[in-house]
Amino acid sequence: MMNLFNLHTLTILSASALLLLYFKRRRDSRFKRCRSKKSLHGKVVLITGGSSGLALRLGRQLAIEMVNRGATTVIASPSEIRGRRAVDYIVSNSSCPTPKITWLALDLASKDSLNNFFHNFCSQFKHLDILINNAGVMFWPYDVTSYGVEYHLGVNHIGPCYLTKLFLDMLKQSKSAKVIFISSGEYIRAKEPINMETPSPEEYNMQDQYATSKLANILYAMALDKRFKSSNMPIKVFSIRPGFIRNTELGRRFSAFLIFLSFPFIWYYSITTKQASQAILHCCLEDDIPSGKLYFNCEIQADGKLLTEENMRDVVCKTDEIIENAFSGT
Repeated sequence: MMNLFNLHTLTILSASALLLLYFKRRRDSRFKRCRSKKSLHGKVVLITGGSSGLALRLGRQLAIEMVNRGATTVIASPSEIRGRRAVDYIVSNSSCPTPKITWLALDLASKDSLNNFFHNFCSQFKHLDILINNAGVMFWPYDVTSYGVEYHLGVNHIGPCYLTKLFLDMLKQSKSAKVIFISSGEYIRAKEPINMETPSPEEYNMQDQYATSKLANILYAMALDKRFKSSNMPIKVFSIRPGFIRNTELGRRFSAFLIFLSFPFIWYYSITTKQASQAILHCCLEDDIPSGKLYFNCEIQADGKLLTEENMRDVVCKTDEIIENAFSGT
């Protein structure tokens, strides 16, 4: 009787596992691939992020794709050891016989690092064709950047916006420059009115700050694209929601027990880094798609209730004010 029971249980578990695997594969099949075969020979691509977590894995995948297409690619991150390790990984996994890839130091939380990085980049390159603002932090303990901004907002939004501003003249040198802001679906959790002030430690909520920074990315990208179009500047701006990516070290701030309990959910709903990179490649490589939009899975996402003209103007005004106050005189 016990053997029959065990056999019955094993049969049910096996059938359930096969059924789950079937639905998982069906779910994964819905993710689209970038179909562009465009060459990037002669182009310079800058990808921020390359030290840890999502930015490292996604940055490496994007860099491999760019290098394989012939682009000169720069990985920018705070850690030299991890950055050079990322370069070695990219070279090892690239199909290009002579990959053009380099690493430069960049800490988006440091005013001096931002300015030094820009000068170092300009000393080596004359133009910039694609800027991918990929670096970011998630659920970070309370901290403030060297320029006085809450850490999530600084690293995820203010730093990238200031970097984009620094590179405007170099982007103009390209006939078809692209600026990419990597956002997150968590932006829908941001609260109105949008508060970009630095909270006190007692008021701090890491989920709120992360969501606000990612909403700010999208709204600022929308506004920046409109600004460029009105000035007839050859620069297109996109924001992208890559999706829930597995194995990105985001769980390093959670208990092992919680991660264990969450594993089935994570496995089923998460996607690979290669899947997540497709929408980014789509926006980088396709020339005839609408800019100033939020993309996911190579498609434009419908404007949510937070993506309003009023919120856009509010975020632009606050972002420009923070940058002016934080970086004036540099």
